[in-house]
Amino acid sequence: PHHLLLDKSLLEGPDGCHYKCNPPLRSKETQSGLLERFVSGAIPIIESDHAPHTEEAKRAKVAGKLPPSGISSGTAWPFVIEYLKRVGLTETRLREVTHENACKLYGVNITDDGHKPNYARLAELQGDYTFDAFAHLKPK
Repeated sequence: PHHLLLDKSLLEGPDGCHYKCNPPLRSKETQSGLLERFVSGAIPIIESDHAPHTEEAKRAKVAGKLPPSGISSGTAWPFVIEYLKRVGLTETRLREVTHENACKLYGVNITDDGHKPNYARLAELQGDYTFDAFAHLKPK
């Protein structure tokens, strides 16, 4: 989700170390184009490589070390899902890009047991991370 919603300008701010990832964030134009292609259906899957590095590790550059790559995004899913709904994804399309298409791609047969993600609990867990990379995008 970070490549769909964030751009490289965030690397320049005081919290820029929190936006270091591989592959790196790109220009606003590239990010917008990626989001547009995703919403139009040209990109079939969205996933997160949740990387919950400590504040100390991410700010290691201050101590002469490079910060580790990765953005804490696992607990951002409630926001990401709501954001994607606001930009036009339907519940059906969300299910396809977050589950069904990956199962098809990898030949995995996982049936729907009716269990739904506990987005409220994920939102609560965000408090365990000192930095929310998506906070500036959330409605006030």
